[in-house]
Amino acid sequence: MAQKPDFKKTKELMAAAEMLDSSMKGALDAEKGEIAAVREAADSFYSYKLKKALSDMSVEMLGQGKQGIRVSYLKDAGIDDIYKLSKMSVPAIEALSGIGDQGARRIYELCCQIVDNTKKKLSVRINADEPAEADNVLIRALYVLICHNSFRERIRKIYDENHKPLLKELEGAKSATGGLKWFFASSREREGALLCVSSIEERMAGEFDCSDALKLYNDILRADITECRAHFRENSPSYYTALETYCKHLNTQNAPETGLPAELLSEIEAHPLDLQYMKATLRSYQAFGVKYALHQKRTLLGDDMGLGKTIQAIASMAALKAEGKHHFWWCVLPACS
Repeated sequence: MAQKPDFKKTKELMAAAEMLDSSMKGALDAEKGEIAAVREAADSFYSYKLKKALSDMSVEMLGQGKQGIRVSYLKDAGIDDIYKLSKMSVPAIEALSGIGDQGARRIYELCCQIVDNTKKKLSVRINADEPAEADNVLIRALYVLICHNSFRERIRKIYDENHKPLLKELEGAKSATGGLKWFFASSREREGALLCVSSIEERMAGEFDCSDALKLYNDILRADITECRAHFRENSPSYYTALETYCKHLNTQNAPETGLPAELLSEIEAHPLDLQYMKATLRSYQAFGVKYALHQKRTLLGDDMGLGKTIQAIASMAALKAEGKHHFWWCVLPACS
């Protein structure tokens, strides 16, 4: 005959297991919301930067060409920068004293060109030293996503391995949670319930009990903005990589034109890149630099200081290793490195 279990202890065990399972699912499901928060913060940040850039541009620049535009009429009306002008329609410009229909259309078209060119050149660069509110909001959103993702891989592995079998064990253990359930259960059901309780105990004593990771995961939400900014300064490449991954419509780098023929550019972009031996994540322009080096075979990498020439060189070695090639590497670098 199956030994009568401690009903209270069994209920507490099952409740703890269910809570852990639910907490892990919540941590995994939260990723979509965090990505949406990053995108919203990035869009607001971009709008702020664009407004600031256009506000710093005087309407005087409209009169630099041979367009016959008298910007004094705009300035007299209090329209002294491009941002203010960009918010006006043709009829609104025409309504200003001294400006006719043709002049209004010319001003409007020039303003649109300036705005479009500014958008193309505007780069999303976060300022953690003298941050505006938009910087802080974006930094915090990225901090939460990046730090949470550092735990999610472990949590996802544990959840995927344990969730389904745990549900079966919780269902099978119900007979061991109360007097009436136990009383009316058959001998076979009682033995099965005790086996399920034993399995849950073993599960809770093993890797499934990831309370430590979940505690650290939840602590991330309580970090103040000073801690978020410090983390950004130490891990800025990860932040910009996240922006490139989740906000592809934004320009996160001042990438110059390659100056390469279109055919060669297509060949380089199509070049396969196997980075299985790399743990670091390359930014998009770094991946292009690696493909360029691999495709051209003999080349010089001349990116500006701080753009990641070292990691591109390492990635080139890793890619060649993945192709099964063996080389002697000759590295020349300054002694201060």
